[in-house]
Amino acid sequence: MAIIEVEGLRWRYLGSDWVLRGVDLSVEEGEFVAVVGPNDSGKTTLAMCLNGLIPNNYPGVMEGRVVVDGMDTREHSVAEIARSVGFVFPDPESQFLSMTVEEEVAFALENMGLPIDEIE
Repeated sequence: MAIIEVEGLRWRYLGSDWVLRGVDLSVEEGEFVAVVGPNDSGKTTLAMCLNGLIPNNYPGVMEGRVVVDGMDTREHSVAEIARSVGFVFPDPESQFLSMTVEEEVAFALENMGLPIDEIE
């Protein structure tokens, strides 16, 4: 069974042309996949579709279907999907929010809804 299923995925940000045009992808559990291409070819946009940031946090137009670990990204929150998908932004230094590793890890766990006593 595929852990990632993408069917006919099209995405465009509001006011822009299509960034993704008819992407089909199937990834089996345990399989390693590299997404490569030139700058501005849609790699980060595809990754944001896989982790639910698109369509949940970015306005735009999405067509097709993205299912990750049995969750349709249109029907589940980013927090739910984050339990199955990790993501490092292209500029990881700009995503640090704390000065210690402990605080960074705690922040991620808080976003996933774990209780504070369990995080500690």
